[in-house]
Amino acid sequence: MNTANVIIISAILAAYACLAPAADNHTGNHIENHEEKQSEEEKHPAGDHHNQHQPTVTLKNTVAEHQGITLARADSGNINQQVTLYGQLQSGPEQISHVRARFTGLIKSVLLTVGDTVKKGDLLANIESNDSLQNYPLLAPIDGVIIQRHANAGEFTQDQILFSIAQLDNLWAELQLFSGKAGQVKTGQTVTITGLDNPATEITSAIEHIVPALNAPYQIARVPLRRVANSLYAGLWVTARVNTTNQPAEVIIDQRALHTIEGKVGAFTAKPQGEATVYTFTEVTLGLQDDNFASVLNGITAGTLYAVENSYILKADVEKSSAEHTH
Repeated sequence: MNTANVIIISAILAAYACLAPAADNHTGNHIENHEEKQSEEEKHPAGDHHNQHQPTVTLKNTVAEHQGITLARADSGNINQQVTLYGQLQSGPEQISHVRARFTGLIKSVLLTVGDTVKKGDLLANIESNDSLQNYPLLAPIDGVIIQRHANAGEFTQDQILFSIAQLDNLWAELQLFSGKAGQVKTGQTVTITGLDNPATEITSAIEHIVPALNAPYQIARVPLRRVANSLYAGLWVTARVNTTNQPAEVIIDQRALHTIEGKVGAFTAKPQGEATVYTFTEVTLGLQDDNFASVLNGITAGTLYAVENSYILKADVEKSSAEHTH
């Protein structure tokens, strides 16, 4: 091999030696980038988008307590659907007695007057019979309160009503039942009665009769009220909530917990984590509902903690964060 050939071969080998490391470095970088990509995919696997669309709010427990956010646990229960009726309290015909004299004569004395409470057999007045000229007593036929008096000493009884006595502690709620709700209301259903001028007073009973109303475009649902408070009286207008449906449900949650975010109905489930709690807006499918609770068919299971009172604060936080992110 002559000197020229040796020089050429050496030059080729040197050039190859310079190129080989570059190729090795390129290969190494490719592997490293692949590993980084794989690591990112492990952190966010394909198809795992559900949690990314569930807004969350993390609050320290002291902050949540200060804001009045309370928690409840989803559980089984009953859904009580109701309809509202309106009507008036009345004394029943069997609870009012109109007292007349047995024999016509002269009223010699009157012992009681309007507002007095009487027991059956109490003496109301003394009357002298026109026929025998003997005195006989006029007695109370029932327990109750004297609500009318048309008797004074020295007057003749004639055939008039001398006293009217009413049992005021037992009343009837006569509720107007129009055709639109007539199909839902039946005898035996539980009713909660409240006075329109005093909603804090409540009494619970059941519908005993449904009868036609004379010359009126509705029926009357009659509800007996026994031993009522003084704040409920004959003539008072009342509201009545009639329980028309009582159906058990596997999971119910408080209506105050439900919110709509981006067109989805859900509640904020709660997961305590030490001194803080993570609230996650969880979409739900609802079934029957009443004024207080809703049955949950899907989304929240029994035993799940969720935010109830003042949970709208969490919704406001989510919407604020969404608006900031958009801008």
